[in-house]
Formats: sequence, structure tokens, C-alpha cells
Amino acid sequence: MPKWAFDFTGRTPIIEDRPIKIEKQLTEETIGMFGQRQVLTLARYMDTNQPVMVKIRYDLNPKHFNLQNPKQVRKDAKEDFMNEWEGVETVQKIGHGPEYIDHFMQKARPSFPYPNGKVYFLILSRVPGENVAEIYKELSFEQLESIRRQIAYILEHMRQDDWALSEQDPNFLRYDREQDKLYLVDFTYLSIIDSESPTSCPSP
Repeated sequence: MPKWAFDFTGRTPIIEDRPIKIEKQLTEETIGMFGQRQVLTLARYMDTNQPVMVKIRYDLNPKHFNLQNPKQVRKDAKEDFMNEWEGVETVQKIGHGPEYIDHFMQKARPSFPYPNGKVYFLILSRVPGENVAEIYKELSFEQLESIRRQIAYILEHMRQDDWALSEQDPNFLRYDREQDKLYLVDFTYLSIIDSESPTSCPSP
């Protein structure tokens, strides 16, 4: 059984007239409330050889989800997409995330699971390190403690800026062993909160 429901590895989407080669797919999440699937990839601009990360959201057939108002859901999904790059910039400010480069939206191609939908691309700088979910068993106690401290620092900074993650996953983190530096790279479950309210919590 394939690891991914729809694998971008080896594909070359054209984003604003620039071909980007997808080198590796890192994550895949189906977001039922938006009728979308979201993936994070390692990629490279073919015209400059610049390594980047590309977060891709693509619509799925709304008939497969219990969406009461599909048009409103698509609007909400677009707003969530715009919020995501703001969250990226929040974490980048403290040096624990990729830099925002560009974003783009286009109609899905016939090869996509739902050709009548839209595809959203968020282009980010590529940060060093390895997927925490893949390497945590190899790490020392001190390295794991460092990761815990750094993720706590990242999440607290996000909270103070009215952001939170409704779900956390080690696949969303990359750890640079040489520099002992943690990066949050996937913002799929980003939510807006009220940092002044003790009862405010991220949406599911």
C-alpha cells in the first residue's frame, strides 16, 4: 500500500511560470472541515537550482465530505491559507522556521484527485535538519530535552502572537543535530486564538 494517497514526488508543477521539481513528500493530512488534502514537500526551482519547501493544499471532491455550505467552506479554506503564511512569518522571526518566499493559487490539473478544484502553493525557504519523527530514537536524552525546550519556546511565542496549533506532530518538526536547532516547518493545524483570554483554545 503506498504511503501517500497522492504522491507529489517527482512531479514538476509550474508556479507563476517557474517550474519547481518536487524532490520528496514529507507529510500528508486530509482536512475534512475544508474538504482538502495538505502536504509539505522538499523541492527545487529548476531555473536557479534554489532548494525550497513547498506546502501544497488541494481541493477534494466536496461530495465525499459532509459540507453544509461548500462555497463558504472554500472561502474559509482560502482565508486559512492566507493565515498560514502569517503564522510562518511569526515563527521565522525567532529563527525557528522557514522564510516565506511566495504563494500562488491555480486551478487543479487533470492529474489531481479532484480536477474541478483549486490548488494552493506556499513557497518557503528550506531549513536544515531532519524529520524529528524519523530520527528521535537515535537522539540522546540531552538532544530530546533540547527539542522539548525549543518547541515550548516556539509555541509560547506563537501564543503571544495569537497563534496556536490545534494538533502537533513530530513530522512537522526538523532538527539540526550539528547546531542543536529545532524548526517548525508544517503549519497545517494553525489556529487563531485570543492570547488575552485564559479560556481561548485552538479550533479542532
